[in-house]
Amino acid sequence: MNGIYGVRTKYSYHSDEAWYEINAYGGKQFILWSMILALVGLVAFFVEFEGHPALTMLFAFAPLLLIVPAVMSWHYGKKLNVVEKR
Repeated sequence: MNGIYGVRTKYSYHSDEAWYEINAYGGKQFILWSMILALVGLVAFFVEFEGHPALTMLFAFAPLLLIVPAVMSWHYGKKLNVVEKR
């Protein structure tokens, strides 16, 4: 456990086991969503943005996709923590 890298939520600090399990799940989610983001970036090379402000904004906000794995990891930790408390 550390405060520098990894999925750092109150649930992941619950125990060493929770830390490793939540970070294993979170790491896989971040890899998956980063690959999706890389694909979006690759597609952006071939898209004509001139004259399409809505499309430009859509691609400009694509990095916000990384919020998805963060929320998924938090939710997974919350669910895991509830199970451990029973």
